[in-house]
Amino acid sequence: LNMVNLPRVPVLSKINGTELPTTIDGMYDFLHNTIPTTLSALDDKAKGIPEGVVIRTANRDKIAKIRFQDYGNTIRRRDNAKK
Repeated sequence: LNMVNLPRVPVLSKINGTELPTTIDGMYDFLHNTIPTTLSALDDKAKGIPEGVVIRTANRDKIAKIRFQDYGNTIRRRDNAKK
């Protein structure tokens, strides 16, 4: 039920959770390969840049958002610490 008349998040695919990457770099690559541009922009300010993807179990008992910014920040901090 869409009570506020906003577009629903598009379904990208259905995969088994065991197919999700388990490393930071792997998940960041997964994001880039899965959604290189946004599919649900609410306005022009986002310039087509996606925020991330929402993952959930089939019965919706677990829901999480995987965000580009979180993984990008983690990779930058890790790489800067190596210098």
